[in-house]
Amino acid sequence: MLLFLLVLLTSGCGLNNTGIKLARSQAEVHQYLAAMTPGLTRAEELGLVTPLNIEIPVPEANTAVRLEKIWYNSKEVFLFYSLANYRRVPYMYLDYGSLEAAGGEKLFNNPGYTSNFSPEEGIVYRGRYYGRMTYNPLQKMNGEKLTAVDKVVWKQAKLIIGDKSYPLQPVTLTVNYDQSREIEQSYAINCSQELLGRKFEVKELLLGVAENRLRFAFSTPKNERVYRIAVGKILTDKKEEYYITPAVEASNNPNEYWLVFPAFNQIPELITLKIEKLILWGDDELTFSLDLNPYKQYLAADNTKIIDLNQEVGNVHNTRVFIERVGVWNRGLSINMLLIPNDNKAPYEALEADDLRDGHKAGNAEYPNLIYITNERGEVETIRGYTVGPGNREGVTISPAFIQQSQRLKVKIAKWPYALNGPWLFEMKLNSSEGKQR
Repeated sequence: MLLFLLVLLTSGCGLNNTGIKLARSQAEVHQYLAAMTPGLTRAEELGLVTPLNIEIPVPEANTAVRLEKIWYNSKEVFLFYSLANYRRVPYMYLDYGSLEAAGGEKLFNNPGYTSNFSPEEGIVYRGRYYGRMTYNPLQKMNGEKLTAVDKVVWKQAKLIIGDKSYPLQPVTLTVNYDQSREIEQSYAINCSQELLGRKFEVKELLLGVAENRLRFAFSTPKNERVYRIAVGKILTDKKEEYYITPAVEASNNPNEYWLVFPAFNQIPELITLKIEKLILWGDDELTFSLDLNPYKQYLAADNTKIIDLNQEVGNVHNTRVFIERVGVWNRGLSINMLLIPNDNKAPYEALEADDLRDGHKAGNAEYPNLIYITNERGEVETIRGYTVGPGNREGVTISPAFIQQSQRLKVKIAKWPYALNGPWLFEMKLNSSEGKQR
């Protein structure tokens, strides 16, 4: 039993965990659902999960849908269900439908989304399948989330068995949600490390029910700022392991940020933060030009003409920048760039491919990786699309009309993002008596 639990916890939300599992007991069903739903165990201990036990017979399919329980929180809504007489072939699962306000108030419609279990996920015990559907919390039309919800209506759901669909009648569900019951424990942390000449200092850890947050300060002698955590994990002495949400949030304090990661099922005594790749951006830029005349002959083609160039156009932030290839057809010209570090022996820093944003658009001024495209007369082009990856590649597409009217393309890329490649480990000990409720 212990081995089974450890395997489940180390393959939880955000990590690879596919395939229908077979349980030997009802306890193993609960362990699986908790491992796949970070924070569920603590939420149940705090009385935040509402039992439902609503049976919906589907006699024409020789089965029944049972809505087991619901956990409505400030970040997501988890609806747990089971299916009687489960069979693997053909696939048998719920098409999640949507949640709406029970009182008829006009709110944003909240369909389920990709955090639902796929047909390849779930667990079976004694012929009954157990799964989970996920929804966004109810929001007003201005985007404000409701802070208290008594009941919701689950509607437009369908049971899918192979190529057959069985619509289910709307059901009113009691959720008993009150955001003020979602307690947070704050822990002061003093843990720091040098990252290639910068200082990364962990200041505070907020352990919540719906999510956890870690506040850190980033000190640098350069004109640069934190963009995102490209690769990072949180590990605990309770064998829970989760990826960090890549985006960082600015704190109210200068040069401080928040990391977000899933809530814990068990409060740990030791947490390890592992950062493998931290993305920054500063004032790096590169300018190059491209003669367009060789490519105009392909602008009438229905199929893309690929021309391999492998032309080095600059060396920026320890990185060689190449125009790897150009693609031309009747929808325009695409420039595909390859970024190769001068030295990739860890730890090192080098340019990191990312979404290219049109620098001519005023709304993009506060973002990194801005691209400015003009021609020999200074006329401005608005990019038609961009690509990222694989293998540290990025690209941009330019309209056929602009190519046709121009002789030479002038390209400037500013605020180029770059990565500090580690890894680096931060170990943080927690004393339960030192946590302060917020």
